[in-house]
Amino acid sequence: MINKNKLAVTIFFVALLLFAFFMELGFSSAASKKKDKPIQTNSSNLNSWLYFDGDKDYVSVQDNKVLSVNNTGQLSISVWFNPETLSFKGESSGYVNFLGKGKSGQHEYTFRFYNSSNSEKRPNRISFYVFNLTGGYGTGSYFQDPIKAGEWVNIVAVVNGSDVSIFKNGVNRDNDTYYEIINPEKGNASLNFGTRDGNSYFNGSLDEIRIYNRTLSNWEINHLYNSGKNRNNSLTREGLAGYWSFDENNGSIAHDLSPYNNYGNIYGAKWRA
Repeated sequence: MINKNKLAVTIFFVALLLFAFFMELGFSSAASKKKDKPIQTNSSNLNSWLYFDGDKDYVSVQDNKVLSVNNTGQLSISVWFNPETLSFKGESSGYVNFLGKGKSGQHEYTFRFYNSSNSEKRPNRISFYVFNLTGGYGTGSYFQDPIKAGEWVNIVAVVNGSDVSIFKNGVNRDNDTYYEIINPEKGNASLNFGTRDGNSYFNGSLDEIRIYNRTLSNWEINHLYNSGKNRNNSLTREGLAGYWSFDENNGSIAHDLSPYNNYGNIYGAKWRA
């Protein structure tokens, strides 16, 4: 006569062994698939950039709504910036708009670098402004530190729906409110690197330009800086509206690595590595 208790125990242990066997089989299969998945890494060879000589060199990216503040009400722009000289021919009081979107009657935003000697007494100030389409005074944030020619600096501007902030090398330096002062609207101007609208041209180098149609967190901005100037595929791609790594090192096109294919036509600017 079969002992029901012993039979139950035997069935339990057999089931336990079968469970362990199939778990091990499944884990090994998953591990194998994970191992086969390519891992994105940095490459020391991906480190070229564009040099602008200050004499009508620029890159032009066709207008796209994802590059405008009012697409989502938010925008974050990161750029690696390296001036060749601190004294240059600029416009107005003595500055150059080295990256921006805007033209007469279609003003949106710009990064601005002031001459070491200018009539507004803003030696080598770096600013970011948002404008009304009609132009006039913009609202922006800035930092004004001693800067060296030939030195790479990471600059990030953030527009969050009511305020503008600027970061230098991962650190927040200034915040200003534009709410009820500026109403960012979409214009039809191209996005330009090395100039904004052809009224002044930057003399120096630019690299790793990223535009997000959302507000980057302080941690993300710090991570952008600490990741360095080389292309880093591990950086966040959420909300990425444009990404020009300038790692082609040849040709007349700056390719966009975002999903939007906002390629840039290069006029005069030279590849450096």
